Amino acid sequence: MRRREELAMAVGHVRDGEKRVLRQEALISRLEAGGHSSEQALELLDTFNITLDLMRGHLRIIEGEIDAERHLRKLARQA
Repeated sequence: MRRREELAMAVGHVRDGEKRVLRQEALISRLEAGGHSSEQALELLDTFNITLDLMRGHLRIIEGEIDAERHLRKLARQA
């Protein structure tokens, strides 16, 4: 897979993860407002947040690799 495609996929994963977290937070609010237990929903939210952190880390790695490749190409042109 080309770096740009990998980057686009990672950005999409992060966006999807952020939406998932927001929906889960809204669900927890509705559960609590209705007097229902939110324990399992909170546990799932924790899992979503951990996963989102991992996705963001993966995105940073891809961005770093793209930057490094760009820098190497620049150095090669200067040589």
